[in-house]
Amino acid sequence: MEVRRVWSAQDACGHVSESEQLISLVDTTPPELTAPESLVRLECGVDTSTHPDATGWAEAIDTCSSAAVSYEDTVREECGTTLEVTRWWVAEDECGQRSSARQYIKVVDTQRPRFVDEPLEMLLECNEPIPMRRPAVEDACAPGEQLALSFSDRVVSTQCGVARTVERTWVLDDGCTREVEQRDFFTVTDTLPPVFTIPRSEVVECMWHEWMDSTESTVEAGTATSVDACTGSPLGVEVWFEDGAVTPRKCSVSGRFERQWVARDECGNEATGIQTVTVEDREPPAIEFGPLPAYAEGTPEEFQVECSDVEDLASLSVPMAVDKCDWAPTLSLSAEERPGCGAELLVVRVWSSADVCGNEAPEVVQRISVKDSRPPEFEPFESRITLECSKEVDVMSGVGLEVPEAVDACSGAEVAFKSAQLVGQGSGSSSQLRAVAELSDCAGDTYTVEWVAADECRNVAPAMQTVTVVDTLPPVINASSVPDVVVECGDDTSSKALGVAVAEDACSRNIHIEESTRMVELARGCDSDSGVGRYERVWRAVDACGNEATHTQRITVEAGPLPRLSGKGDDLEPVTAECPFDASSLPLPFGVGCGQVNVSAVLITEREVCGEAEELTRVVTLRDACGRESEYSQTIDITDTAAPVVSKPGATTLTWECDGSDEPKGVAVPSAYDECSAVSSEYEEEELQRGCGLTRVVRRTWHFTDECDNTASSPVLTFVAVDTTPPQLDVVVDGSGDGGPLRVECNEWEALRFNRSFAPVAVLAEDACDSRTRDQLTEALEVAVRPGGTGMSQTARGLEYCSGVVPDVCVVEVADRVWSVEDECGNEAELVQCVEVVDTQAPVW
Repeated sequence: MEVRRVWSAQDACGHVSESEQLISLVDTTPPELTAPESLVRLECGVDTSTHPDATGWAEAIDTCSSAAVSYEDTVREECGTTLEVTRWWVAEDECGQRSSARQYIKVVDTQRPRFVDEPLEMLLECNEPIPMRRPAVEDACAPGEQLALSFSDRVVSTQCGVARTVERTWVLDDGCTREVEQRDFFTVTDTLPPVFTIPRSEVVECMWHEWMDSTESTVEAGTATSVDACTGSPLGVEVWFEDGAVTPRKCSVSGRFERQWVARDECGNEATGIQTVTVEDREPPAIEFGPLPAYAEGTPEEFQVECSDVEDLASLSVPMAVDKCDWAPTLSLSAEERPGCGAELLVVRVWSSADVCGNEAPEVVQRISVKDSRPPEFEPFESRITLECSKEVDVMSGVGLEVPEAVDACSGAEVAFKSAQLVGQGSGSSSQLRAVAELSDCAGDTYTVEWVAADECRNVAPAMQTVTVVDTLPPVINASSVPDVVVECGDDTSSKALGVAVAEDACSRNIHIEESTRMVELARGCDSDSGVGRYERVWRAVDACGNEATHTQRITVEAGPLPRLSGKGDDLEPVTAECPFDASSLPLPFGVGCGQVNVSAVLITEREVCGEAEELTRVVTLRDACGRESEYSQTIDITDTAAPVVSKPGATTLTWECDGSDEPKGVAVPSAYDECSAVSSEYEEEELQRGCGLTRVVRRTWHFTDECDNTASSPVLTFVAVDTTPPQLDVVVDGSGDGGPLRVECNEWEALRFNRSFAPVAVLAEDACDSRTRDQLTEALEVAVRPGGTGMSQTARGLEYCSGVVPDVCVVEVADRVWSVEDECGNEAELVQCVEVVDTQAPVW
């Protein structure tokens, strides 16, 4: 709303003025909304109304106008009949100002579903199916058709066969993840016998002659079949039979008996049946031949064999009489033989048989032909022979040849010479006669000789033999052409020097001669490369036909003269060398002798001159491969003309701390060494200046001499002795003190203040570079007292007392007694002793 306000003003003269004011009233504050409970839970099936009458209304208040309340729902369905409602409350005043609030309403399912029917427990026969019974169910929130119901079967125990206990588990789910279970139990039994089919009664042929006496039935008269009454399968069903006593019939192998069949399943249920079986023998025996041997041709009833293959004709291809019920039926034979040439023969056999029940087999005729179609066989003989050249042999006519022998398996055999043919002519001759009469490179004519063997049935066998006429006699070596010899080491032992063997041969013109040499024995004490010892040279002569002869020539190699110098006289030239001398620098001479000559040398000192300078004798030894030695001597004169080598310090002016001696300490001085002898040294000194105390400046020159009087000198060096070390103050303690802090009575303190050697402590002064003696330097000590002690040493102490510990007596003063002295070079030394002045005495009246 708006308010118009007018203001007016009037003065003393009655003049009036006005002013207008406009006031606007606005509403910017939303109404205040009070919502019902923010979360409301409702159980399904009890009260599922979500109207505000059930869940509460919101209220609104506005300070300026009235407020209207409204709401809007958002519904989300969940499992089963549960759901969630999101409700927005809105309050709006007349000026359009709004406020809101949210409320949740949940319809929940907290109750499980349940089975209405009770669990089942049933007993069933194996051929009865397990019934399918769906149990009745209910749920407070969902109808039955919305409930999920499932089941699973499980065998919890087994007995026999298909007998078992089955557990059926029902699972009921209301859709809100709440499940309940119920179990039904079904016990399946098996009391039904198997379904059994037995074979019909039969008359069967006898199959075994001892079937009546056997403890195990061997008569086959069909097989019973059986299946389990529960499964319809033969698995798990055992079928067997038992035979009753046999009633004999016409002959010993005929009879009748009853066979009882039994079937039993896995649960022990049995079914039985009876079958009558009659056994008769109505079949005759059978005459059966075995297989023919490999060497026979034809069938067992008619075949042919070679007479050489037959060892026993009577036992050849004899048949057997076989009967199923008679183990020994009769077998009869009638035979006729018709001979031919040699061992040839035709045999006709007639076989017949009958069993114990009088059944006869038909006769069987067998024809056997024994033939001789194989030629004789030669006895083993040499197919290739070699004959030495001879007038008594004529191969072309068979004269002088040995006739081979032949045998025949069925009759006798004769061998005859048939022909000979020259197939290879040797390089010397074409006949035996020329081979003997003339010389040739190698007599080697070769012939092919044919021999023939025949038996009584005119079977013929040829045999070929190769005959070669050869020369097998070796050549003859003339031993005088290569006699045994003795030579010295180093001599030429070749065949060119010692001779070549000469040989002769009766048949060959060309004779090949070769040699080989080996050491038989090495001379004692000689190396193998010396060549000294005994040798054998084997000469080998081979003619054109390869015949060979050997001869051994013996060669003895002796050592000869001793080793000697190569190109030298009886001794070696003298040598002069400068020290230091290295004997290895002298080359060794060369030696000659038997085998390799080793040269060695040793030095012998004859006379020392000075140091290592000396006269030496070198003895050179030559040793040959046989261990024999020769010695040669050589004089070596060694001289020493070189001076010692001087080492020089780095500086020519050297400074050292004065210690009262004349020799410098801590500085390098010249030195020398000599490769041939020891070195002695001395120096010349010149004093240039003296300083405070014992300090000074000197100049020195060192001279070095070896044992051969070769000399060398150092450069001139200047040495400066300085004194930078203060005197040394020592505390001397008698038996009444330890040199540490001192405690004195106050009445003694005045006398002690400046007493240098007041017991129990005395101080001595000493300086190595001071010209004064220790007593004189001690007399020069000055004693002073400083208030506030610091102690004899530089270690820290307490602020009030020498020891740092409060004493158990009265301390009237603490002070330091100080000893000090200065040496001649101005170096000062100081020694401090802490003193506690105490008062332990009572006043004196």
